[in-house]
Amino acid sequence: MAFLIERNKILLYDTHIQNGHVSYEYIKKALDSDHKYLGLQIDPLKMEEPLCKACVKGKISRAPIRKERISNRAVNFGDILHMDLWGPSLVHAPGGLQYTFTILDEATGWLHEPKMRTKDEAFGRFVAWQSQCFTQNGIHIKMVHSDHGGEFLSKDFTNFLEKEGIV
Repeated sequence: MAFLIERNKILLYDTHIQNGHVSYEYIKKALDSDHKYLGLQIDPLKMEEPLCKACVKGKISRAPIRKERISNRAVNFGDILHMDLWGPSLVHAPGGLQYTFTILDEATGWLHEPKMRTKDEAFGRFVAWQSQCFTQNGIHIKMVHSDHGGEFLSKDFTNFLEKEGIV
């Protein structure tokens, strides 16, 4: 019988780690109701609450992100565009379209999302869309912002942006 009692004693620190770094207080509360929770009790000789390095590291905080903008917000359509390309999607659209090219206008929130078969179509899609903006509405694109993915850093793309005066 004494063996059974010793076997059911638990170490506070081990239980803390095995239960996803739950607080020591929570463990004590769970076992406090007459120590009948699953027949376990905390070993009275091992009641100390050692400092858990993982918990300390997990609670380290970073400096807050500044809320003010560094640059001015776009006022007119075409002032600043945000572009991204994602894919391949797990489910392909009809025609094998598996990439989505996202162009978002900062001033209006207007979103253009052409679907593509391959990433290298992004340059042609942007040129066609930029041409349509100018021809149909007289809008000049002034600045583009991207994640600097390879599709936006190709020689053709960067030369085109430079030639058009797009920053």
